[in-house]
Amino acid sequence: MPGITWTACVTEALTAVARGRRRALVAVLAPALSVAVSPLVAVPMLVLPRPARAHDDAYMARLKAPRGGSMRMAGIYHVELLVRGADVRVFLYDHADRPVPAAKTSVRVRFEAGADRMTVALAPSGKADNELAGTASKALRGSVRAVVTLQEAGGPPVDAEYALKLR
Repeated sequence: MPGITWTACVTEALTAVARGRRRALVAVLAPALSVAVSPLVAVPMLVLPRPARAHDDAYMARLKAPRGGSMRMAGIYHVELLVRGADVRVFLYDHADRPVPAAKTSVRVRFEAGADRMTVALAPSGKADNELAGTASKALRGSVRAVVTLQEAGGPPVDAEYALKLR
């Protein structure tokens, strides 16, 4: 097909794969396949799964958290942070939002509100397998930045950042 280059087809194909549009991928590659593309190159591009993408903070902020808190990603977890006054709770979920046992997970939450800073260490609450709880040194109100740091035994620490507006 005149006017179509292999580079243009590959660029369009990679864009289609990144956006999760396999039909668009086939439509983009069809002209190139009819020209002179080796099936050894084209077939794997059509059948390989698209790369997994993690959820960004904007996506997580739109999710309705099971207990009314704020959701973010930290490593492989969906993390719900719930702050009521000085009471701080974190709930761990997998990608399907099923509870994940938190007994072997170390969690701390760093809060920043203006010049005030504090860190709260959380421990399993005993109420739910996926719940960790702690108490801040004073009630948290207004605009607060929070960073939840999770660390499983022997694993690297992972963070989830929150911008909270507390009453």
